[in-house]
Amino acid sequence: MTAPTHLKVEHLDHPLGLMMHQPRLSWHLPDGARCQLAYQLRAGEWDSGQVESATSILVPYDGPTLRSGQRIDWTVRVWTDLGQSDWAQPAWWEMGLLSIDDWEAQWIEPPHTTREPSTPRHPAWYLHTTCTLPHNIQRARLYATAHGIYELAINGKRVGNAELTPGFTNIVDGDSFKPQLKSMANCRSLTSALLVGLAASGGVPLGQLNGLRGRAPPLTSRGGMPR
Repeated sequence: MTAPTHLKVEHLDHPLGLMMHQPRLSWHLPDGARCQLAYQLRAGEWDSGQVESATSILVPYDGPTLRSGQRIDWTVRVWTDLGQSDWAQPAWWEMGLLSIDDWEAQWIEPPHTTREPSTPRHPAWYLHTTCTLPHNIQRARLYATAHGIYELAINGKRVGNAELTPGFTNIVDGDSFKPQLKSMANCRSLTSALLVGLAASGGVPLGQLNGLRGRAPPLTSRGGMPR
């Protein structure tokens, strides 16, 4: 009998930046199996033991409390009408920044002296900075958001292929027009994009979505904690 396949977390392969405290795990039954009688999950320090259940979709993690940035390796075996399976090929997921204290970045925007474009179709702002990396990088993660939409590049190469990031968010209350407390945020791996001793240049064009200029408000806490 073969092992379960297609291990996913929140329907994703190897997701980064998960914000929920109990991610949900899914898998496919071994080839030829018609029904699941029980399963056993191992995820990090958690071992579920044998659980009598036919559920193989969106099974909640129920182990020790997860930490910000923690990477969890996990696997599963099942009991089906064919008997006990082998352990599945391990998969993993990585937690995001779970506490408001983990978010240390400041909102950025063009200089206040920049004049607003006068044309009806406003071109996107382009924000750019450079830095030099002093030592080997073992792991690098980027968390990005915008009041509007953005597209990020590192050393001239676009990061990711998603469009209209960070995703639709009502950044103002529809009744009071006051800023909302939360914005969507994206997590990306930058490990392979950063080279030691070279200037890492980051560019962020900020656009307009549904009439909202893609600029953050002044650097205050009004933007709140991304979600």
